[in-house]
Amino acid sequence: MEVFGYELLFWDGNINSADIADGTKATSQLIANVFLEIGIENIVNNKYAFINLTRDYIVGDVTIPISNEKIVLEVLEDIHADEDCVAGLSKLKKQGFTIALDDFILEETNSAFVPLADIIKIDILAMTTDELRVLAGKLKHGKSKLLAEKVETEEEYQLCKELGFDYFQGCFFSKPKIISYNVGISYKLLKILNSPFYATQRLGQELDVYPGHHSNPYF
Repeated sequence: MEVFGYELLFWDGNINSADIADGTKATSQLIANVFLEIGIENIVNNKYAFINLTRDYIVGDVTIPISNEKIVLEVLEDIHADEDCVAGLSKLKKQGFTIALDDFILEETNSAFVPLADIIKIDILAMTTDELRVLAGKLKHGKSKLLAEKVETEEEYQLCKELGFDYFQGCFFSKPKIISYNVGISYKLLKILNSPFYATQRLGQELDVYPGHHSNPYF
């Protein structure tokens, strides 16, 4: 029941949505805003920062201009584990980045990623309880930590604990919270929310930290 990290997502203020067609451009914009303008320490408060990666970043067509400290690189679910992607991910892991597999369902097209993963994220609402139990059973004996996404109820949280999940994300912990689109106000609110007084209240908060971005915490 402590915050482990935050997933940083691009949010298009014009359409009020995170559904971005050009994922590489979205990640590039997020990195520029968060790391170069705001400062990652002002957002995650020394916790881990999860960032979605497209294939272009994994195979090296686009450089990742950030250090590996406290950064988790998420491999999106639509990326296949072809030879170039496996080699690229292996290189990023050797550079010290933590690797996560997003919305993971074990298939032939992505199984080669599993040995490289430090964290495997599973959308628990995308499958039945029996399917979840089988998948968790296959994965929990490996070296990867399991992260349950979209935990909405106490029952789901307890089930995932029983199945051996290590981290949890979802509205069971807290409803999303929005921070002003004004950068100056965002700075002040982030400092307040990261203060010791709000240490217990900030569990599970989902924060809009910058125009076009929000973060989603893990526990």
